[in-house]
Amino acid sequence: MSDNSINERGPGFNDRRSMLAGISGLAAGAILAGHAQAGPLNPPPGPIAPTPGPEPRIAINSTNTPGNAESIYRISVPGSYYLTDNITGVLATGKTGIEIASSNVSIDLMGFHITGGSGTVDGIGTAGSSDPENIRICNGVVRGWGRLGIRIGFTTASPGVILDRIVSSGNGTHGIYAGKDSVLHHCIATDNGDYGFLAGANITMHACSAAGNAGTGIYVSSNSTLMQSVARNNGEHGIECAQSCIVHRCAARENDLSGFSIGSQSVIAECVAAANKDDGIRCIGNTIIRGNQCSSNANTSFNGVGIRISGGNNRIEDNNCVSNNIGLYAAGAGNFIARNSCSDNTLNWSIVSGNVCLIVQAANSGSITGNSGGVSPGSTNPNANYTY
Repeated sequence: MSDNSINERGPGFNDRRSMLAGISGLAAGAILAGHAQAGPLNPPPGPIAPTPGPEPRIAINSTNTPGNAESIYRISVPGSYYLTDNITGVLATGKTGIEIASSNVSIDLMGFHITGGSGTVDGIGTAGSSDPENIRICNGVVRGWGRLGIRIGFTTASPGVILDRIVSSGNGTHGIYAGKDSVLHHCIATDNGDYGFLAGANITMHACSAAGNAGTGIYVSSNSTLMQSVARNNGEHGIECAQSCIVHRCAARENDLSGFSIGSQSVIAECVAAANKDDGIRCIGNTIIRGNQCSSNANTSFNGVGIRISGGNNRIEDNNCVSNNIGLYAAGAGNFIARNSCSDNTLNWSIVSGNVCLIVQAANSGSITGNSGGVSPGSTNPNANYTY
């Protein structure tokens, strides 16, 4: 190629070619200076994996978290902690398994068990009367402790607790106690000597389960939200809430008292209450009770009711009550009762005067095949309640 043809490529072409040549020379020099070499021709067998680095968290053991007269292990400074093995408190009379004496602590149980024994105290608990803040505990089993499985906060004042994927079973009193402003996800409390879950105000609880506890399965104080949770075969109420709570898409079955006991100024919606020995749903006043299924709630010792309303200013709508002793019972005036249905209860309706309510005996249609048929249920009023 002639110089003229090169120059025809435009001004500055020769300068750019010189610059690229210089960069190539620098790269070659760097490789030679660093003695760069190819990888081994025969790499070690097995899958490729990164070289493990130092664990950024703190292992719970006698060196890092030594116990005292009240605990097997004690966490006294903020940090992220984890278990490396099971903890057994069989010989730890009068002691807590893991005592938390600091705020801003995260504990990963790593799937291990914290097992108590005779004379022990709590599986995991806060120190004395202290109320540490910002505690997170996840991924493990706490069982067989003399008092509580988990106790975060001496009073309801301990804020900012997150419990995730914890199983607490067979403990002497409550399975899990959490102070106010706590969040519980995917936790289970079974066969404890008193409540399964006992929690303070402003609680968020999601996808939790309480079964076989001697007391109430799940109790939360005021201003709390409980979603997609289950309570079965507990010795008192299945789920109990104080005032100003939301209970949504939960189920309570075969509990010795009511399936749901709901405080005033609350909402309970799309829940199932079945085969409880007392009432299916029990509410006081100023509450919305919507879209629930209540069936077979009765016992020879109780006058089991599908939905029992003891106060006024409730809105009870779109519920179905079947095979209870009484379907829907309203002992107070000033309630709005609409679009509910009752069937096969010993007494379908028991409603005092002074409520907004229309009840219609539904008409049954003949057989229906094809694209049309049937008869009016008996009323065109969109707020009518039906017996069927």
